[in-house]
Amino acid sequence: MYGPTETTVFATEAHKSTFNKEIIDTDGANIGFPIGCRLWVVHPRTHEKLMPIGSVGELVIEGYAAARGYLGDEVKTAKVFISDPAWTAKLSSNGTFRTTRMYKSGDLVRQNSNGTITFIGRKDTQIKLNGQRIELGEIEFHVKNKFPGGVQSAVELVAPASRNSSKALAVFFSLDEDERTGPAAVIQPVSSELPAADEILLSMDKHLRDMCKVMENSLAGVLPTYMIPSIFIPVKKMPWTTSGKLDRNRLRNLVQNLTKEAMAPYRLSSSMNKKKPTNEAEGRLLELVCSVLSLPASSVGADDNFIVSRVSTHPSL
Repeated sequence: MYGPTETTVFATEAHKSTFNKEIIDTDGANIGFPIGCRLWVVHPRTHEKLMPIGSVGELVIEGYAAARGYLGDEVKTAKVFISDPAWTAKLSSNGTFRTTRMYKSGDLVRQNSNGTITFIGRKDTQIKLNGQRIELGEIEFHVKNKFPGGVQSAVELVAPASRNSSKALAVFFSLDEDERTGPAAVIQPVSSELPAADEILLSMDKHLRDMCKVMENSLAGVLPTYMIPSIFIPVKKMPWTTSGKLDRNRLRNLVQNLTKEAMAPYRLSSSMNKKKPTNEAEGRLLELVCSVLSLPASSVGADDNFIVSRVSTHPSL
């Protein structure tokens, strides 16, 4: 069951198993079909535009169960409770299509070809990076799909403390059965006057690096390059607040006090993380790529994605 309080209370249902406890759907993000209401997927930045099936947009819930508004707060009410968007006039040629109260949920979803709805994330995680508006929820959805099972993850915009570092997208992830005990103690802050690294921060080993590299290359097939994270940070466990929500502030603060040297292992683009060619053919191909992109050989690895390397080196492309 899914539904916000403002639509009293359920808006969708999804059958995950039969009465005989036979599993029929293992996708936890699929929230199913509407119940007692109509669902619409609109553009994340304007409810006046409908999104096509398969595209990510904001979920709008229409029905008589929708509240009339927030008591004593007309401004907030006007922002999320709407009626008769422009596209409703095009739903019927003779004007017989009628609508009732609509509520903008603030949730990013995608309508599937079978009519079900897949939950992506919250709309209020939208950020702006290098002039581009980015929905963190959409990136998190694809990161989760590309990681192996048993990996929890979140994406955040971070600002490393290094003077020469700019803001970047970072993936924080944890393995459900990660039994390692914190090499985080060797990770040093920028200054001895600053607090030590968070105890949940782990070092990046070869297994985790290879897993992140596979995931990064997979993202190139589903996301534009400016939405592909460049920092990958393993943690012992994902932090949660006392109210049961992901503690995103703590995640962002993980990298706040780290030196440039301490951050290098978490950047797959760092020269220390580049995989060397294993044969003559790979070596020749690396030379060609470096020649085309005007890059030093130390900045390209045998498992790098050519398109990602091209755009990250030449942002204007």
